[in-house]
Amino acid sequence: MSAHVCIGVDQSYRRTGVSVSVDGALKLAKSIDLSRFKSKAEKRAAVSRRLSSLVNHILARRSPSEVACVLERVRTFSQKFLSVPYIKSMGALNATIADLMWQNGITCYSVDTRAWKSGVVGYSSPANERHPEALRFSKHFNMDPRKAPTALLLLKHYPAIFKHEAVRPVASRKQRGTFTSRSGVRCEIDDDLCDSACISLSWFRLDPPKFMVEE
Repeated sequence: MSAHVCIGVDQSYRRTGVSVSVDGALKLAKSIDLSRFKSKAEKRAAVSRRLSSLVNHILARRSPSEVACVLERVRTFSQKFLSVPYIKSMGALNATIADLMWQNGITCYSVDTRAWKSGVVGYSSPANERHPEALRFSKHFNMDPRKAPTALLLLKHYPAIFKHEAVRPVASRKQRGTFTSRSGVRCEIDDDLCDSACISLSWFRLDPPKFMVEE
């Protein structure tokens, strides 16, 4: 596990976050908006296209052995119940990403949510009274307390990326999770992007046994 470049992916069918860290420093954080696609097959194809372009860009400068890809590990239980449809759909998305990496000679891993949050943020719980700074941040930006800690980390350590990439104008009538900027524009924080940034950084913060090869 000697890779110097890590592609971190927070995968979902709504919006997939993709970030790149090099030797422990975050260099790029983006997300792929999948809302305009109707079928999950179309969404997987869109993720594959964007990741393929990113991989080609990286491999023009690095050898495959210097690059790793890390996904968030699929949860086998949701609200204490086994969710078969969720596992099937996420397994298909993970396989799409893992196959793309395999085709390019890049090893793909997964990491548990609690592990990467603890290793990068310092704790895996939502913003609450035990973490008052994150709680204030959550309230200020009207964020889900579960998502606020990773966004706060990005703001504190990579403010330029946070400002230019994580804060997104909202064109729809959506109210939940939005806030009004100083310029009067309704915005939201792209939590998928923020999570992918921390997943990418986790490669350099966690012990190797925390990562499982995706085959």
